[in-house]
Amino acid sequence: MSICCADIPRLPGLESIRFRAGLTGGQRIVRWPYVAENDTIQPWVSGGELVFVTGINHRRTERNLCQLVEEAIHSNVAGLVILTGPEFIQQIPNSVLELANKHKLPLLEQPYSLKMVLVTEVISNAIVQSNLLGKSVRLFLTKLINGFDQAPELIHLRAGDLGISDTNPFSVLALRINPIDSETLTTQHQLLHVHQELEEHLGSILKRRGIDWPVLNYEKDLLAIWPMTDTDTTELYEEPRSSAHPAAKALSAIDIMYRCQ
Repeated sequence: MSICCADIPRLPGLESIRFRAGLTGGQRIVRWPYVAENDTIQPWVSGGELVFVTGINHRRTERNLCQLVEEAIHSNVAGLVILTGPEFIQQIPNSVLELANKHKLPLLEQPYSLKMVLVTEVISNAIVQSNLLGKSVRLFLTKLINGFDQAPELIHLRAGDLGISDTNPFSVLALRINPIDSETLTTQHQLLHVHQELEEHLGSILKRRGIDWPVLNYEKDLLAIWPMTDTDTTELYEEPRSSAHPAAKALSAIDIMYRCQ
């Protein structure tokens, strides 16, 4: 359960925000909104932020906007939102849109008439509510793996409360990270960073297929669980192996440990 860049224009009151570039990266998870006030964002972000560029406190030239796109890519932010209007940034240059498209970085356009206080409030509330629901679903799925000590009727009711259908069997995909060599992953911190990136990447794969369930951390493994349908799920298993995502590149193997139905 998470809010991604593609969800932003669908939130109540934010319908005037438009996707302008990087639509293929629209499933990037938004951790929190951040308003950029300086000529650079790299020292102020840690990854997953939806960065708003207003141009109010700092003049934004075409060159600076391209710089922000580059920094957003290297800092692994969720996406950029550029505010446009007659007073500050009149329009988004084509070079900026092309650069965002090239790197699949979500770039959205927001009119100045839409107040930032409303935008950040709506997004923040959506993230908090999504996280609360996600924790409940995560707990339910973890119990599903470990086994319930409750009556089947209570399990069925709880699943219904969370919007989880238990009429079909479930599939489970388990991934374990193996470092390439000591030079690639030399510290525990680096290993944890790769683990987090892979978790987010696998979550985005699920969400692209309409499976809005969290990825579980289970001992040393990442677990993805989803209800089985008549649709072939081969692509879900193959995508992590063939992905060009930075996390996938840092792995010597992604071991598919088991699939249960």
